[in-house]
Amino acid sequence: MNEFDLIMKLGDIPVRIIEFLRSAEFLRLIAVLKSVSAVVSALLFLGIVTVIVKTGMIASKVESLAHVFRQSSFPKTKIIKNWALVTRRLQSYDEASFKLALIEADKIFDDLLKRIGYAGETMAERLKRINTAQISNIDSIWQAHKLRNQLVHNPDFHLTHGQVREAVEAYESAMKELEILE
Repeated sequence: MNEFDLIMKLGDIPVRIIEFLRSAEFLRLIAVLKSVSAVVSALLFLGIVTVIVKTGMIASKVESLAHVFRQSSFPKTKIIKNWALVTRRLQSYDEASFKLALIEADKIFDDLLKRIGYAGETMAERLKRINTAQISNIDSIWQAHKLRNQLVHNPDFHLTHGQVREAVEAYESAMKELEILE
């Protein structure tokens, strides 16, 4: 075989490839591959569904959402009403009134955390479960809660109106972020 014959045979390769791609044999191969891939895809899908069901991933999410919707009377209006009382108390420069505003603001926020599903025996335990991605000013909330604790556990503890205002504003900011207050 000389070089010319070799070149002619190599030049014939693209034509042979095109003929093969048009052949009935190739079309049967494609049909078989489609069928096999459909079966494999269906099995993989069933496997994924089985894993999700057995791990309870969806069930826990559905139960969590169902819990929120079952509480059809989510007390947003009650929270807003109670918050108005906190702001009225805060407007007073009477120390007893603005101290009470801090205690009430803390209680409203703690009740809100319970309602939206943060677990824990105490507010401190619930706050530990929150990070800045969930509530951006969580550090300010912690400071406000600590201030409230000092106030409740030490009756002689004195606060300035400014300290209380700052603490109450931290709660208010978080509730706006959670879209409870506007």
